[in-house]
Amino acid sequence: MRLIPLLLAAATVLLPVAAFAADGHDLFEDKCGSCHERHAGPFARTNLQLGTDGVTVQHSGAPLAAILDAGHGGGLSAAQAEQLAELFTFILANDGLYARNCSVCHDRAAVLAARKLVLRDGRVFGRYTGRDVEQFLAGHGRLTQAEALRIANALARHLMEYEAQ
Repeated sequence: MRLIPLLLAAATVLLPVAAFAADGHDLFEDKCGSCHERHAGPFARTNLQLGTDGVTVQHSGAPLAAILDAGHGGGLSAAQAEQLAELFTFILANDGLYARNCSVCHDRAAVLAARKLVLRDGRVFGRYTGRDVEQFLAGHGRLTQAEALRIANALARHLMEYEAQ
């Protein structure tokens, strides 16, 4: 009988971890991280660029989609290649804002969102504090109001991705 409360406690602790097991960042780490940089953000900012034709490789200008379709990537499915392209587009469009301003103190955005945040009525709130994250960020980490909105939107994107899984 003492096993059931223990299992419930373990499930409560591990549930947020399971929520981010299949996001684009984890896909990158699993399929790409052994040959490239370990995390998608630094890899994208160092090796890729975002232009009118989507994500391209900086040194060659080749479209990322064409490279992945040609088999680079260790046998990614079409859905996985699309997921990575969407992730890289998002990372490049946000220009490393989270990496510069938040990652010094906090875990990766995907992990932070899964463990500490919830999405209610399209807004991000602290899972345990109940605080509105955009409002909180406006006075946190020396962010401007516009930067706080960008970070809150990025965190909301992560949460929506988890809900879709």
